[in-house]
Amino acid sequence: MGHAGLRWLDRILLSVLAGLVTLYIWYAAEHVRLLLSFPFPLDYGEGPLLAQVRHLTDRYDLHQLYADPSRAPFLIVNYPPLFLLLSAGLTVLIGMPLVAGRLIALAAAIAATAALAALIGRRGAWLALLWLAVPVVREWMPLMRVDLLGVALGLWAVWVADNDRLPPVWRGALAGGLAVGCLLTKPSLIAGPLAVATIFLAEWIRLRPQPEPHARYALLTFLATATLAGGGIVAALAWATQGWFLIHVIAANANRWEADLALGFWRQQLTLRWPLAIAALLGGAIVWRTERRKMLLPALTYTLAGTLGAIGVGKVGAYANYFFEWYAGLIWLCGLGWSTLTAVNQRRSVRSLAMSSLLILSLLYYPPLWDANRLRPAGLIEPSPPRLAFGQYGLWADVRREADVLAALTRTGMALAREARTAGPVIFTDVPGLASGAGVTARIPVFEFRQLLDQGLADQTT
Repeated sequence: MGHAGLRWLDRILLSVLAGLVTLYIWYAAEHVRLLLSFPFPLDYGEGPLLAQVRHLTDRYDLHQLYADPSRAPFLIVNYPPLFLLLSAGLTVLIGMPLVAGRLIALAAAIAATAALAALIGRRGAWLALLWLAVPVVREWMPLMRVDLLGVALGLWAVWVADNDRLPPVWRGALAGGLAVGCLLTKPSLIAGPLAVATIFLAEWIRLRPQPEPHARYALLTFLATATLAGGGIVAALAWATQGWFLIHVIAANANRWEADLALGFWRQQLTLRWPLAIAALLGGAIVWRTERRKMLLPALTYTLAGTLGAIGVGKVGAYANYFFEWYAGLIWLCGLGWSTLTAVNQRRSVRSLAMSSLLILSLLYYPPLWDANRLRPAGLIEPSPPRLAFGQYGLWADVRREADVLAALTRTGMALAREARTAGPVIFTDVPGLASGAGVTARIPVFEFRQLLDQGLADQTT
């Protein structure tokens, strides 16, 4: 194919890719619009977080949340307190704890997109928008869940660590603080902190023969910040709660891991997004063959750590949110490959056309969020095959279905809330969102409490 033909093919593929990305952004925006006006917890995990934030803004101090769960307020707090504190602070301003938590998650999703754009660089920054097209990102970005905040903090920690224009001490301290924030949001989000440590260690090894100690200062400041700030906060919380903080965050999270469950999740993700994984491999190979290969170290470290973290999806009760860091790493590698091709003026090469084609393929199909016939998520009980992003079962059909489902769930939620309030200020339910959505207390967090019961760390016999 001649130069003119390649140019036209490149323009066509780029237009199709941009159109698909725009369609997915609209899809995500509609999901956000619908969820921000839905007045009850939708996802299972929203229920406990809503109850925790309400208690925190009511009459309980932070250390009282991480207490014996067999006593009032009967909570098991699976995560460190950063998300709770931010949600409580915003709740004081707007008076709506569920909306506050959802807004923080939404802001975190956007911040993670911006961080990916900054890490990729100007020439390929727009590919960071692929993050908003990842099914689980789109699903969770308006939900009151902690994960996206941790991912955003981890990605920005990597950007700070890799920004050598900052003074070394400030760079180490700020990257360390962001990494600690990531881990104090969700301790299993290890990709960002590990990538930061790799950047500082590699820089110290590379510059060790030079007389200027800048790299050593940055590394030592990072280690000191991470150790003193992170360790100090954990130690203080453990002391203030008489050890219950560690039981809540560690022991209550010790769910059974099942290989079949993990394989099922991995099979689902790879079936849907295998072209993105291949595009990431191609992007990494493109960068490796140029003088820009040192850019690969943090991206590869992040992606590999995200892959290890995603193996945890086999934990009973886990969901596709365990793939957040893995997807971020894949998009980062794709963006680096794209920006490298642009920098070396090979945007119309065969490799560039292959990259565009793979990214288009990765967006052609999507998993519908809602069951077509029942008021429940698609695939919850029976399989729900991926659908073309356009056509009879396309993205706009899923948006219409979501509007209908949420309208019906609003009516049923109001009826259930009336029953819960009538039953009293403390009720028994295995659906925590039912209690917290009605503003009453659930006597036992069934799923979370099971881990402590099995380990003999708590009981409710009194």
